[in-house]
Amino acid sequence: TLCTLWSLIMDKTHFVLIHGLASKPKEATLRDRYERSLEIGAGRNIHRDRIHLAYWADLMGYVPPDGPDRDEYAEGGENFEPYTWRERAKFTLSGAVRSRLVDLAEDHLRNSIHDPDQHDNGIQAMLAGVPGIIAGGPAQRVYGSFLPDLHRYFFGNQRDNVLQRLRVQIAAVPDDSEICLIAHSMGSIIAMDLILKGTRNIKTLVTIGSPLGIRVVKEQLGITPEKLNGLSKKIGTWFNHYDRLDIVALDSDLADDYAPMPVEDVRIRNEFVNKDGERNHHKSYGYLRTPEMAEIISAQI
Repeated sequence: TLCTLWSLIMDKTHFVLIHGLASKPKEATLRDRYERSLEIGAGRNIHRDRIHLAYWADLMGYVPPDGPDRDEYAEGGENFEPYTWRERAKFTLSGAVRSRLVDLAEDHLRNSIHDPDQHDNGIQAMLAGVPGIIAGGPAQRVYGSFLPDLHRYFFGNQRDNVLQRLRVQIAAVPDDSEICLIAHSMGSIIAMDLILKGTRNIKTLVTIGSPLGIRVVKEQLGITPEKLNGLSKKIGTWFNHYDRLDIVALDSDLADDYAPMPVEDVRIRNEFVNKDGERNHHKSYGYLRTPEMAEIISAQI
């Protein structure tokens, strides 16, 4: 019967997604793109009632673009291209310089986050020390939004409102269903903030392109040993997906930052290419369609 079919749908895992920093397309458009990315990766459809999007870009003052945007999804999947041999070499090389980049990022973020007048200086100082293998055009645009958005969230007046957007989407999941929370970029900061403050237990947390390893972020979240000890009671399984060339996920090894909570750090290749032909290693669409993400999704649908 229809009632039986509906109960089967509602009993399964629901997917709550929260986007990252900077301007975003309209909420319905972004939701459709996220759904499509997940379905392309998993190779199967996901019932729309099981996908929830916590949208908060408007609370930061961003207005969706009226026309097509740079990262608009192209038909036929031409937004995704396998890494070339040069990119694979860069991918390998970046592993050797990551620790230096993390220290560099930490210094400039710490010196700039509290003072909006220093954001541009902090961004330029940091990117000046980042090798060209990482600091391309998309990286500069990403970091151009990262510091201002981080400042607005922690020191502005919208933190509670942003948290409420995520809280509402989690509350929309039926009580007898499990939650898979997928958090991109700064969305992973918001997700962790809410988990620490208190929310429903999360069966599976997947952070993608996450800055949660950055010390100043952990400080602003108020991370303490006591809070870390309690995470395993709130999160069933935590996967952290990162691309080595993603400038936001420079400190990508979260397992050592959030122990004793087990975190499975998973290195992936984000193969998204925007309409200008630029590779964007931080783009959420690319993270959502990887084989590693597909494995997590397929196990729950």
